[in-house]
Amino acid sequence: MKTIILEGIATSGKSTIINKVEDAVKEVALLKVVPEEQSLMAILDNTDLKVSLEYLNRLLSEVYGKEYSLVIFDRLHLTHAFRTNSNIEDYANIEEQLLTHSSEIIFLKVQESAIADRVKQASEHRDPSWKEYLVTKGKDFDEIAGYYIKQQKRQIELLEQSRIPYRIFDMTEHDYASILEYILPV
Repeated sequence: MKTIILEGIATSGKSTIINKVEDAVKEVALLKVVPEEQSLMAILDNTDLKVSLEYLNRLLSEVYGKEYSLVIFDRLHLTHAFRTNSNIEDYANIEEQLLTHSSEIIFLKVQESAIADRVKQASEHRDPSWKEYLVTKGKDFDEIAGYYIKQQKRQIELLEQSRIPYRIFDMTEHDYASILEYILPV
């Protein structure tokens, strides 16, 4: 079983990549996608490390209780560590479990100068609840971009401390082809 953990800020392209992988994989029964709604949204406002660890342990137990060829998580412990203001060492048990399932983190990075525009563009086509969520991050697009810049920097710090192998892709120009080729080699 191979596990891919897609990490990155909002608008970095995680959902688009997952949709493209699902389209490309013929034997869907062998693919398990754990969407953001399961990996993060259930405890979105959580800032308690203990709650995060308990939730992730249950999630991994559920996912790894079945056999798949490829598991893709839309966000996981790096986002939880950022939200709980924790260190990667706090997630050592989670990483240990992930390492037993050939895990790799694919981090989708967006150049800081492009983040405000990306957030603004996304706010024009995403559902209204996402816009409501955005205003909790700042009063205007520059302030919201500042939040996401801070998040991206912190997640990269966590990534560099992680024991899980990783690869960073620059998604500023929406280069989905290279990521798909990497995840699903011909």
